[in-house]
Amino acid sequence: VGGEKDGIKTSEDYWMAILSVCKQKQYNLVLVEENFKTEVDLEKIYPSLVRLAEHFRGITIIFVDHQLSHYSTNKFGQMIAENQGVACHVYNSTDEAYEKLNEIINRHYRTA
Repeated sequence: VGGEKDGIKTSEDYWMAILSVCKQKQYNLVLVEENFKTEVDLEKIYPSLVRLAEHFRGITIIFVDHQLSHYSTNKFGQMIAENQGVACHVYNSTDEAYEKLNEIINRHYRTA
C-alpha cells in the first residue's frame, strides 16, 4: 500500500482490508509493504493501533516500510501489536522482510 499521504482512516481501511483477506483465506502469515510519503502522528493513531491489533491475534505480520524515516514509528507499532499478543516483525528493507518470511515458512511448513 502507498501514496502521498497516510492518515488514520487510510491506515484503518487498509489494515481492515488486509484482515478481511487473511480471515477469508485463513492466512496466518502476511507480509505488508508500505510506502506513504507522510506518517501518522503517534498520539493520534495509538487508539487505532490497539484496536486493530486485537483483530490480528493469530496472524503473524511481517511489515516493511520503504520510508526509512518511519522506522521508529513502525517499531512503536510493533511494540503495541506485541503487547496485544500479535506476532509482528518490522523491517526497513524488502530483502530482510522476505528473509523473515522464508524463515517462518521453512520453520513451520517444511516437509520431512
